[in-house]
Amino acid sequence: DARFRAFESPAVQSALTQWGFGDQAQQMALYKFRVEQPVQDMPAQELQRFVAEFFCARDVRGVLQSKGIYASKAEKLKPEVVELSTSALNMQFFDKLQQAGLVSHNGHIKGRIEEDFEGIPLVNKIREAAFDEGSELYDTFSESDRLEFLYRIFIHLNVGGASNQYEDHVERYLEVTKGLIRDMLSVRTADSGEVVSTSRVLEVTSLGEDAVLFRKEHISNFCYVIIDPSMRHVTVWHFGYVPFW
Repeated sequence: DARFRAFESPAVQSALTQWGFGDQAQQMALYKFRVEQPVQDMPAQELQRFVAEFFCARDVRGVLQSKGIYASKAEKLKPEVVELSTSALNMQFFDKLQQAGLVSHNGHIKGRIEEDFEGIPLVNKIREAAFDEGSELYDTFSESDRLEFLYRIFIHLNVGGASNQYEDHVERYLEVTKGLIRDMLSVRTADSGEVVSTSRVLEVTSLGEDAVLFRKEHISNFCYVIIDPSMRHVTVWHFGYVPFW
């Protein structure tokens, strides 16, 4: 069994529970599998087929069905897959939170008048910048920023689940983001001395009409398939929104 040091730690489990991911984060799945087929340098056009076959593998199906994921035959699946960037690994990526005025110098997340966005309460400036395209804060994160896996982790934690008791300060979100990305990505040191990711991250938003990826459609849902080519490991990070009422 693969171990995820940060995810399984009491501190992170407590945070995820507080943020509405279920008691002991039971609504969130983080699993690692080993695959036999070679995944090194897989062309982009083969990623959809790989995802379909992966979710239909017997050992994968047996584990993921408990999270409401159902898939039968790979040839019937039509996964919707987008490959994300793993260029951003340094937490300085989030310096713009303070630079843009979303967070004060002491880490306090600036609030705003609450407004609903497709079921997400926009209660602070971070959420406004993430979701409100009409806001001047939306440009805090560029389109390329929004395709960074590091950004996705942070925003998912901030949004949380139905019973989210969110933070007033940003530090805890940043700490858990840092721990989770270390759990999920493999890295190496390049010749330049820079730390780079060797993993590929795929966002999967649907498996097609002949499968179920989420029990209920909601903007908070997410599913990522992370491929570690050197170890032939595939990690699944999944959350399906469960209404509070």
